[in-house]
Amino acid sequence: MSFSVTSTMSPRLAGIMASAAYFAVMMRDVSPCRKIASALFRSACQRKPYNNEMSPRRRKAEDVDVFAALVRVMLRCGPAELTLRAIAAEAGVTAGALVQRFGSNRELLHAHARHGASTGDIGFGAPLDARTASPLQAVRAATAVHARLAESPRAALRNLAYLQNDLADPVLRRHLLRLKRAARARYEQLVADAVSVGELRADTDVRALARMIEVTLDGSFLAWTLYREGSAAERLRDDLEATLRPYLVRGVKRRS
Repeated sequence: MSFSVTSTMSPRLAGIMASAAYFAVMMRDVSPCRKIASALFRSACQRKPYNNEMSPRRRKAEDVDVFAALVRVMLRCGPAELTLRAIAAEAGVTAGALVQRFGSNRELLHAHARHGASTGDIGFGAPLDARTASPLQAVRAATAVHARLAESPRAALRNLAYLQNDLADPVLRRHLLRLKRAARARYEQLVADAVSVGELRADTDVRALARMIEVTLDGSFLAWTLYREGSAAERLRDDLEATLRPYLVRGVKRRS
């Protein structure tokens, strides 16, 4: 007589059956029952648990996943609506898990700001790449990041509210300042590379133009929130081209 436990049997059920049958019949001299009990016991001991058995109901998210979820919620909600519960739901974790990891909503914002300042990654869009075949194209790509902050007038106002919070909180302001200085350094590198490859004039003041690029992008974003003429993306591209135009080498076509 042979016996096997099917793979669809619940491990808990198999364990209960195995234990009950094994210890109940081992005291009796019944060979078929003894074989059944032994088979059940061995199967329960050797069987691997289901993939979701004894595992958390929700996955464990990495910090970068939480930061990306935070940014997605920030793009939809203003500071007053930004809660750990909303961020946790977006990240696919529990609010308690975020409390355990970061402590509070404010500490999560600080952690995100610290990450952004150290990596240049604020949660959407890759950091400026100083190693590219067309340095000016990398500079122009920065307009897309600013434009995403102003996809609508309401979105722009939300992000200005977050900027106010960043400036009012000493920790957030410190990390924001690090991020802006790093961005300006990348602009300087890209402008220098553009001069080297012949996209910009050889007599270009690299540091001055890098600063002008930064001021143009920030100012263009702010001006659009007031004028709201066309799209923010168009305004940013036009203003940046006006800033770059005097420094462009004649005859060099703009790469698409």
